[in-house]
Amino acid sequence: MDGNVTASSNYPEQLLSQTAWLQRLSRELVPSAQCAHLVQETLVAALERAKPSKASVRTWLERIARNLAAGGTRAHHRRVRREQHAPRSEDEPTAVDTIAQFEMHRWLSMR
Repeated sequence: MDGNVTASSNYPEQLLSQTAWLQRLSRELVPSAQCAHLVQETLVAALERAKPSKASVRTWLERIARNLAAGGTRAHHRRVRREQHAPRSEDEPTAVDTIAQFEMHRWLSMR
């Protein structure tokens, strides 16, 4: 199948017919653990948006997949930066430490 949609074709079926090709593309764009998710998100996005009339299904799906992959990569990098700048959990006292400190202050204030 060449990825072109004819006027009489059923759009959802055309999208599904490109799943194997989309899986191969997703392996080029994201780590293998994220491929299935990218394929699913791409198909959902394609169903929710109108395909440009001159674009083939593959061209349309590729554009969506690349945008989603790039967006996911940007989101991943933002999350990593936030986590690097956030206080480390081992630097913060635990609830037990806080209660122990409170108890110590209370005990000392009674003396």
